[in-house]
Amino acid sequence: MSVEPTPTEKVFSVAELKPGDSSEPIYDAWAESYDQELTDVGYNSPPLVAATLAAMVGDTSGAVIDYGCGTGLSGSALRGADFETIDGADLSSGMLEIAAAKGVYRSLHKVDLTGPTGLGDGSYAAAACVGAMGNGHLDPSHVTELVRAVTPGGPVVFYMNGGPYVADDYEGQFRGLADEGVWTIERIEASNYMDELARPGFLVVARAGAGT
Repeated sequence: MSVEPTPTEKVFSVAELKPGDSSEPIYDAWAESYDQELTDVGYNSPPLVAATLAAMVGDTSGAVIDYGCGTGLSGSALRGADFETIDGADLSSGMLEIAAAKGVYRSLHKVDLTGPTGLGDGSYAAAACVGAMGNGHLDPSHVTELVRAVTPGGPVVFYMNGGPYVADDYEGQFRGLADEGVWTIERIEASNYMDELARPGFLVVARAGAGT
């Protein structure tokens, strides 16, 4: 008889994926219990990203794209920070179904963010990406395509697990993208992103460049 993984085991499983692995089946199976289980471990990065974006834009009436939106925890945080128009994009149909029921998104897109998104150049005032970078997810090679959809100078705020960030030198790769004009990095901050678990992470605060 199979044993249902504990919430903590699920949290660790997505962070332990290897390059080339897909996170889609994990998130599809997790969708129904995801919000409650992450709430139980004090998942704090969605409101951190939302507050950071709000402070950067000043005017929250512009459209925001929420990359890797999942069940809409990040979209709900953005709405709580007074953003009026939020679109979401994610690979998991199960997660998107939960997100749609929350009513915080103008539109939701099922899309593999490791390829072309189909979003128009500069069509968003800002972008958020919470917990969608690392093995089995996105990596720095995908940032150019994500930033392309943000108007030059618009804020782009990511939050990601500290494991791959350190092991795969994401900071060096992110700064290389800045050298190419993809974005301008304003700051990178370390923090723990789950109040009840030791989960080191990094907040990456940037603005879209003109060279995307």
